[in-house]
Amino acid sequence: MCRDCAEKDKTRQKETREFLKNMGLCPVCGKNKLFGDEKRCLECSAKSYESNRKSRQRRNITAMDYYRRDTERLKAEGICRGCRKQKVVEGHIYCAACLAKKRERGRIERAKKRNDGLARSERPNYGLCYTCGKPLDREGRVCQKCAERATNNLPTDRGGKNKYWRSQNQLIGGMKK
Repeated sequence: MCRDCAEKDKTRQKETREFLKNMGLCPVCGKNKLFGDEKRCLECSAKSYESNRKSRQRRNITAMDYYRRDTERLKAEGICRGCRKQKVVEGHIYCAACLAKKRERGRIERAKKRNDGLARSERPNYGLCYTCGKPLDREGRVCQKCAERATNNLPTDRGGKNKYWRSQNQLIGGMKK
């Protein structure tokens, strides 16, 4: 359409919508009555909703495909996913700077989740477990659950086979073999 015809068509459509709205009919289809302060009938709303849902689905699939391809490209080139400039640290997907930032953000988020706002060393003073931050259910610095977990994680063989235990024992006892 030329500019003049487009303007005339736009004006005609606007007048038609206003007329249908004044008559209490749906301005989209012109068939169904409107109830209350609706702008479209239920049928037209449902059609619009379905059309938008399908469009959103197509956009999401396209975005996921792009993200997947881009991630594969970055991985193949060995480039950081965070800053997309520097080389990654061995065994990671981020450079050293982005990895440090990510770890710091994680530490802050974990602190927010705990939501106690206390340093670990202060927890026992307030009757909280040093390890998990939950209320103490026994005497001491850690709750029963954390104490059992720590006990279960101790090495079973404290004899000569456990290298770590042997090195710690030599430091404490002052003996060397």
